[in-house]
Amino acid sequence: MTKIIVPTDFSGNSKAGIRFAIQWAKQVRADLLFLHVLYFPGQGQPGESTEQQVEKAIASARLKLTRFVNGIYHQMNTQPGKHSFLVAEGISPDLVILDQGRKLPGIGYICISTRGAGRINKILGTNTGNLIIKSDVPVIAVPASYKTKPINRLLYASDFNDLQNEFELVRTVANELRIPIIIYHKSGKKELIARKELENMALFKTFKYGLKLHIQEKNGNNSIVKNIQNAINEIKPSITVMFTNQNRGFFQKLLLTSKAENLSFNLTAPLLVFKKR
Repeated sequence: MTKIIVPTDFSGNSKAGIRFAIQWAKQVRADLLFLHVLYFPGQGQPGESTEQQVEKAIASARLKLTRFVNGIYHQMNTQPGKHSFLVAEGISPDLVILDQGRKLPGIGYICISTRGAGRINKILGTNTGNLIIKSDVPVIAVPASYKTKPINRLLYASDFNDLQNEFELVRTVANELRIPIIIYHKSGKKELIARKELENMALFKTFKYGLKLHIQEKNGNNSIVKNIQNAINEIKPSITVMFTNQNRGFFQKLLLTSKAENLSFNLTAPLLVFKKR
């Protein structure tokens, strides 16, 4: 059974990621781990040890986490499936989430809300953006505006590099959800010629839930991210899948965010990001 880490800071914006994870678990056998990162400043009752203060703070946060999540299940009128709660102490939420994703067994995804970012935060990094460019575990970024609905269509935004291997991961996701795949690619004229060849590839003949190619000729006026956003608005997928290259130098990351990270700042639909090989 796939286990999904679902972080929350108890804010209204964080509810979107929880709602999407619950919907995912309704359609796929998944174990949800609701996580809250607790920052403890070390100010407790006089006479108590630091350990006692931390234990009290964690117990209080765990109770709040339980009530917060149960309230969302109630609002969704959904019977809770297999799930658990974890409060982990730390200063930086993204680093704690990354650590939990590495050390806990069976983690398949991290599902987190995103509410966009201003120009400065795009450079310095949001929790969601940091996870996308650092996590070995695939990250699902869910816009704060997300409304619960069935996950019934997957858009795979591909650059056609390593298509065979990437599609195997995409197909695994779509098979679990039992939903069709639309492969989107913005291409030049030479790549358009390869369309028939791609359609005849074995990978297209082995997926039983429906698969389509959506290839458009490049328009130099739009950025790649803008083209993908336009495709999302046109196709209206339940989830978009991308692969991001994490092996970029510091100055590259500072001056040019990855396409997946950039897109996560302006989401209109949930985005699933895999680490590119």
